[in-house]
Amino acid sequence: MQKRALTVEDYLKWGELTLDNVGTKGLWASYTIKYESDKDTLYVKNTKSEKTYSFPYGYKGNFLENNWFICKTPSAVKLLNLKTGQQEELPEVVKYTYNSNTKQLVLLVNRKNKDSEMIVRTLEGAVQMQIRGVTEFLPSPSNELIAFVVRTKKGSTVNILTLSNQNKIKIIASDPYIFTDLVWQGKEKKALAFYKKTNKEKRFENSIYYYNFQNNRLYSTQQIQDPFLSDTVFITVASHKIKISDDLKRVFFIVQKKKSKLNANDISPQVWYGNTYNIYPQEEKVSSFKDTYLAQWLPEHENFKMISNDSLPQFMLTGTQNHAILFNTVKYGPQYGKDDISDFYIYNLDNDKTTLFLRKNIAHPSLLIPSPSGKFISYFRDKNWWIYNIEKNTHKNITQNSGTDFFQNKKQHPRNADAFQQYGWSIGDKEVLLYDTWDLWAFKTDGTSSRRLTKGRETNTKFRHPAYSRIIRGSSNYNGWMLDGVDLTKRILLERLTDYGSQGCIELGAKENKNLLTLDNSHFDQLTQSPDSTTLFYREEGHYLPPRIVFVSTEGVKKTLVQSNPQQKSFYWGRNELISYSTRDGKVHKGLLYYPAQYDPQKKYPMIVYIYEKFSNRLHNYIPPTLYSGIGFNITNFTTQGYFVLTPDISYEIGNPGISATECIISATKEIINKGYVIPNKIGIIGHSFGGYETDYIITQTDLFATAVSGSAVTDLSTFYLSIGPAVGKPDIWRFESQQFRMGKSLFDDRDGYRKNSPIEHVEKIRTPLLSWTGDSDLEVKLDQSVEFFLALRRLEKKHIMLVYPKEGHTLRDHRNQKDLSVRLTQWFAYFLKNEPPAPWINEGLK
Repeated sequence: MQKRALTVEDYLKWGELTLDNVGTKGLWASYTIKYESDKDTLYVKNTKSEKTYSFPYGYKGNFLENNWFICKTPSAVKLLNLKTGQQEELPEVVKYTYNSNTKQLVLLVNRKNKDSEMIVRTLEGAVQMQIRGVTEFLPSPSNELIAFVVRTKKGSTVNILTLSNQNKIKIIASDPYIFTDLVWQGKEKKALAFYKKTNKEKRFENSIYYYNFQNNRLYSTQQIQDPFLSDTVFITVASHKIKISDDLKRVFFIVQKKKSKLNANDISPQVWYGNTYNIYPQEEKVSSFKDTYLAQWLPEHENFKMISNDSLPQFMLTGTQNHAILFNTVKYGPQYGKDDISDFYIYNLDNDKTTLFLRKNIAHPSLLIPSPSGKFISYFRDKNWWIYNIEKNTHKNITQNSGTDFFQNKKQHPRNADAFQQYGWSIGDKEVLLYDTWDLWAFKTDGTSSRRLTKGRETNTKFRHPAYSRIIRGSSNYNGWMLDGVDLTKRILLERLTDYGSQGCIELGAKENKNLLTLDNSHFDQLTQSPDSTTLFYREEGHYLPPRIVFVSTEGVKKTLVQSNPQQKSFYWGRNELISYSTRDGKVHKGLLYYPAQYDPQKKYPMIVYIYEKFSNRLHNYIPPTLYSGIGFNITNFTTQGYFVLTPDISYEIGNPGISATECIISATKEIINKGYVIPNKIGIIGHSFGGYETDYIITQTDLFATAVSGSAVTDLSTFYLSIGPAVGKPDIWRFESQQFRMGKSLFDDRDGYRKNSPIEHVEKIRTPLLSWTGDSDLEVKLDQSVEFFLALRRLEKKHIMLVYPKEGHTLRDHRNQKDLSVRLTQWFAYFLKNEPPAPWINEGLK
């Protein structure tokens, strides 16, 4: 095939491929391709016949039965008969559910200028029921019952529809006001709860209804809540949802303190206290979450109980909801780490006994987790996992004698021991499942024994749940998290990971582990099994391989379902390789070197060094060209324009972030220069955010680079240390003492170190032309940091241009601004590294 050079006009041909859903037995799969032109499309494809259907702008696709597919579009729901190919458009449907036992489809239709309605029908189109005025519905966990709200001019009703041949409806509540926020109990269909929401004038009179299906009785707080709520709090529907306990005895809800209206003439000053945990701007940020409390209602006993309070305002429930965990992350005054510290109390909801069970521990939601059966609480402390036995009030360090670590500090942060996420609990809380660096372990909750479920250490291979890097398995538990129970008698899917991405996957079995997939020189994600576990699907990519969706049958037959961006074969494309370099202390580090398209070993090329922290784990990542990057820089754009791009890993010494970065980047760049690939005086450097800070610092220490670009950079460590992060109103001190800036000490304990590593302190040494950019609404690094550096360079008459994008944050969101920055970076590097004529804006700023 005759290839040609990639042009800017070609970029829009590239699309992003995502696996959407998989049908039973793996016979069908759906996927989406999103384009920068916004012509996104959802596709459904048969894995055997390769028959394909397309749905422009489709999303949230689901397979119903073996022969039906349904998805949403902005204006309708589309229904496809996979057997006949017949399609049906269901306009203005905003929600749907399907009962596979009764073969019924339930639709909520919201038509303009007409009453909304709920329709019950067959997949083939036979309408069985139409109910007008339905504003919301919620299927029970089994989909057998549908709870729904009907609103009329006279008020609203809550109804229960039993899906069957008769489709029986039962009204369980009616009122002149609005019913809303239906909630079923757990995974069963034993109870239902919902709010009665009054109007704004009577918003303090909201109430809760509870229907118990075991005794077919409706309970309401309406007649009994006033003595409990008094004149201080009211039931709010704007916070967490209602929750029903597994034993059906308790209904949990949120109350909020009534606030008096502020006097418009009040000119009292802000009072900033120096001895509190939160400073005044932080209090302002969290004001909407303050003065809300967890409460309990016992419907059968007509009894209320307040669970949280001002002293212990944060809360979560144990697995069986008979205890609450209470804590207060602002108790210990000013804290300057990233994570909050708190004491933790266990509150027995049966006898009102409160017990302090953990003092001064990290209050991170993934590091203190109650067990599903309500017996234990796991927590991470002193670099180990512990188990607290609620009934016995005992603590056990279960990992201290395991001979391995369950934490890491790959980012080289000061005083940092990041725990690996907990996988979950075995059924019945018999074991807790934990990750070390390589493997998945099962520990008895009494600490008597442990077993390693995988064998990754022997081959330097990590085993993780497929969603490990993206989410925690489980569900929200108010101010904490609840993990799902894991049945270890069933086969469990685990990814096999290396330093450079996903390498394969296994099925974890009770007796032996089965290898399902092995990949070399590529990366995969979106690992999904068909509902019957007969077929494995995943998305695979490599630097030269555009993302594709591949499936593997139980017989081991591997086949590509769809290959994205086939047009790439028509263009010259660069390659990349893993490189090593050594710093002066003799340590060896990694990095990636991207070659220019149409590379000729007889020539030398300009090079751009792109920096942040570590990039070598992106060895097998595919990088499509684009003008719409939030930081304006795209590696493929530049390799196809004739540049080498180098992305070195950076290793840090605590107290010397700038000095460490300089040593690594200079060493890595000289390593490539010595290979004879690049023109030594035509090398540029670029970084954004922390990489922008590193860029600004490095050019104060060396003249190795012909030009530099920094985005959203911190330029003065002292002033940034004493600044307030606008996003949360929190002092930025934590960034230095325990996190990314890695100083490890306060400004007042190491003034000399802050000066040595601060770009502004060495600005007069810069001889490298600099282009800087920022958003004027950046909530991470305020505009002041870029302006400060700009004014210093301006006063010293250095070559410097600054771009400030209006209404933009830490990265650019507006497509017009993204394109503008991308074009300007191309022009900037072309002028300094290729000797091309300067664009007018460059000529004007540097003449």
